[in-house]
Amino acid sequence: MAMNPLVVMTVAVPLLEETVTLATGVGVLCIVDGGVVLQTDQNTDDDADVDVIARRLARALPRDLAYPLGAMVFIGIF
Repeated sequence: MAMNPLVVMTVAVPLLEETVTLATGVGVLCIVDGGVVLQTDQNTDDDADVDVIARRLARALPRDLAYPLGAMVFIGIF
């Protein structure tokens, strides 16, 4: 499931003649890595009835959002 964006990009390049830039490649890899982390965390926890994303957000601190927000601002500006 986490590999779907990578498969779509791999198919889109030859069939639709899409170009893969460095930013696109890094973005797809980040999406795939995030999906893998969520699936791994969800499959290893004993408490399967609680949503893994809700559990992660409940434990998050405001400083945990500094890096993702900074990256979004950087990508948006440049």
